Amino acid sequence: MTSGKNVGGKIKQIREMKNITIGELAERSNLDSQQVQMIE
Repeated sequence: MTSGKNVGGKIKQIREMKNITIGELAERSNLDSQQVQMIE
């Protein structure tokens, strides 16, 4: 089973590769930017 930390790290890696800010990802996913930070 994949741990949450590994999933969060993968999300951050992909986000950075695509040059998407935390704020942009939060808006696209209907989350608060603090929620995205906690996931990553």
